[in-house]
Amino acid sequence: MSLTNLLLKMNPLLMLTLFILLFSGAGIVGTYLVRKYSKLGVGKSHNEGIANGFAMTGGLYGLILAFVVFLVWDQYDDAQQNADMEASLCKGLYRDIKFYPADNNQEALLQKKKLTASYMFYLKNVITEDSLLNNKGKESPEYIDYRYTKTVKSFNTFYKTLEQMRDTVTYRNERIEAMFKQLNDLGTYRNLRSLAVDSEIDFYIWVPLWLGGFIIMLFAYLMNIENKTLHIIINGLIGAFIALVFYIIVLSDHPFNGRMRIDIGKTINQIIEWEKTGMMDEK
Repeated sequence: MSLTNLLLKMNPLLMLTLFILLFSGAGIVGTYLVRKYSKLGVGKSHNEGIANGFAMTGGLYGLILAFVVFLVWDQYDDAQQNADMEASLCKGLYRDIKFYPADNNQEALLQKKKLTASYMFYLKNVITEDSLLNNKGKESPEYIDYRYTKTVKSFNTFYKTLEQMRDTVTYRNERIEAMFKQLNDLGTYRNLRSLAVDSEIDFYIWVPLWLGGFIIMLFAYLMNIENKTLHIIINGLIGAFIALVFYIIVLSDHPFNGRMRIDIGKTINQIIEWEKTGMMDEK
């Protein structure tokens, strides 16, 4: 399990506090040590050059951070839209199944009942898969078993069950064709959601983020500020600000983990509850 996945299992406020303490602590302790032990002999006359380097590097680093924040937020937003579409299609398909016009035809009623049971089985597998993802992570054997075996098999079973529903009555066949279209769209959005589970910032993007932060802090350490306490406070605040940006990146990096996670389970649980209570049954 990746470090960011582990961090997302923490309380968000606790994670934010940890980030601020870590980064601001690096700014405070680093400044204290540099001022106490550095033998570079940085004078006030050197401040202009250091300040120019700090401003230029800080500007470029800010652009990098903004790019990464935009990247992860865009991925999160896309994942949210795909999950919303999947949830909407789940509801629409369930409604089409429940209001399939059996017209008291025993064979059609039997097919409808079989189709409903198959669909409920698929939805329950999606719920279990989603729960395993959040509680155990995408590397857990149970989650992998559901994602690549049980959920996929139940989807295919439902597809085959729907495919077997053929009728001599034209308007029933038209309804079946409409359900097929919804099912194919549902499969597409489910695949997109599954792909989004694996999306995360690559290690090779994290490296320049950390190195950039280190370089920024190095410039801040070297500034010749007469008041030692003020210098330490300034660098502590710089570290805290970098911590806030890193916190936002980590919080949005895994769309289906943590407190901000996208949860399709609520909608699917609602459909299952409808089926249990008979809310959508024809009267």
